[in-house]
Amino acid sequence: MEPEPIPTPAPPDGDKRDLLRRLTSFRQSRASRTEQILCDYLIAAYRDAAFLTAEELARAAGVSKATVIRLATKIGFASFNDLRERLRRIVADDLHRADREEHGPDALQPAQRLIALEGENVRRLARQLRWEDVEQAAHWLCGSRSVTVLGLGRCAALAVHAGYHLKRLLPHVYIYTAADASLWDHLTLAQDGGVVLAIGLRPCDRRLVEAVAYARSLGYPILAVVEEYGSPLSEAATVELPAPAATDAFTGAYAAPITLLTALVHAVAATLGEIALTRLRTLAEAGDALKLYC
Repeated sequence: MEPEPIPTPAPPDGDKRDLLRRLTSFRQSRASRTEQILCDYLIAAYRDAAFLTAEELARAAGVSKATVIRLATKIGFASFNDLRERLRRIVADDLHRADREEHGPDALQPAQRLIALEGENVRRLARQLRWEDVEQAAHWLCGSRSVTVLGLGRCAALAVHAGYHLKRLLPHVYIYTAADASLWDHLTLAQDGGVVLAIGLRPCDRRLVEAVAYARSLGYPILAVVEEYGSPLSEAATVELPAPAATDAFTGAYAAPITLLTALVHAVAATLGEIALTRLRTLAEAGDALKLYC
């Protein structure tokens, strides 16, 4: 049977009603038993489902990944990603509506809405972060001869943040925020014992993907900070560190990624132990002697 046509954009509350209608109608008409289970999960836990990959959603609902992928098209979406975008929009609208109910119709201005979404991103990071992955990434960084931090476009600021603090702890840290010839030269020459920390949030810059693929072909371990598992960097990643970045702002979302990177830096310091304390103490004493800080 042909999937239902994708409707024109609905008003915020209409998004949820439309999705519930699709799920309920499909469940009651032609859904298999496993599809019914998935429909029930999406109806009951759509806030969690909005930020899961297809594989994670399948595991949470107790069905196969193929069932998740097929359901999206069967209820009228072009792909699973389109279904997930609808779910995320519904979650954002829920936050908006809850604030209006608590504080009045004029309470949530656009900036406040962004703050609410960033708060939810950080809460999701706290729930889903696997600390063993952070520790594994920290051990790669501490055991390397050099660290190359990559972040292009809107991820450049995150690369500078991570690189600045890693430089205070490790002797050979290089920060690249542009994919020009110097980056390719550096990757070619620094491959012996080098590690790449790549930061790639959606939409992921194609030049970053190409640089990471080249680094992986040279044997670099790749530590990838991504928005979610299954990103364009996943195939090359040695360790994946997902940081939720859901937002409706054109500037992107940074609270969870920068928190994750800060946690990674602290894990590096903890792994280094007395070496890190000595370096930080030396820098603090030099700053005092030179009167660098007010």
